[in-house]
Amino acid sequence: MSTPDRTNHDPRSQAPRPPVGAPGTLRRGGAFVLLAAALAAGTGYVVSDFILPEVYRSSATIIVNNIAPSVPDDSVVPIEPFVDDQSLSETFEQLALQPAVMSAVAADLGMPVEELAARTRVHAVPRTPLVVISHDASTPELAARGAQAYTAIFVQGSRRSGLLPGRALIVSGATLPNQSSAPRTLLNTLVAGLAGLLLGVLALVARSQTLAAREARDPARGLWPPSSLPAWPDGGQLVTLNGEARRYGTAQDADGPNRRPSGG
Repeated sequence: MSTPDRTNHDPRSQAPRPPVGAPGTLRRGGAFVLLAAALAAGTGYVVSDFILPEVYRSSATIIVNNIAPSVPDDSVVPIEPFVDDQSLSETFEQLALQPAVMSAVAADLGMPVEELAARTRVHAVPRTPLVVISHDASTPELAARGAQAYTAIFVQGSRRSGLLPGRALIVSGATLPNQSSAPRTLLNTLVAGLAGLLLGVLALVARSQTLAAREARDPARGLWPPSSLPAWPDGGQLVTLNGEARRYGTAQDADGPNRRPSGG
């Protein structure tokens, strides 16, 4: 008696299937990634240009030196002390943020101290005796007024007190900004587009891995293909799910290991 063919006779399992990385799949995946990037970039543009409020920033610059406050304002500032004035400018940076100074400026501008602190930036320029005071507002006029008021009140207060080290002079007053400093529509659009592109690529990779895992299974029954099952010698036994011992390689089981258990 001839040994029956133990290969899988299911025609669906032998039908040709396109691989996961077929050109059509790649084209669809590329279109999905581009669509995700375009949607994210469009959302970033709309939010930046139509939803987020515009913010204008104006700045004023002061120079500090170690001349005693009693020296007249029209005195010539020596060049040599500028080496030590770098650390002096850092001291003035900290003094400009003191609660007493901020309270006086807030009273002059008619705003709460907390709001003034959130809108104002004071920083010493590295390796220079310069201190820059910036103020943010919803209009160019309010931004320039806030920066100028803060700078003037701080400089005048430092002169009147006579307790501060050195002296501060205004070298550049606040001006009206020509354009808003935030939001940066172009930058936000590019960042949103790149984020959408990255998310699209990650989603495509995850889907490709899922499809690859499915391709590794038998498409007809969702089982591993016969070629991946261990081989039994002729006449061996295999216990099925219902506990029945089946002998393969005999005429009683012509379908081989791919036959479904009866009554299961």
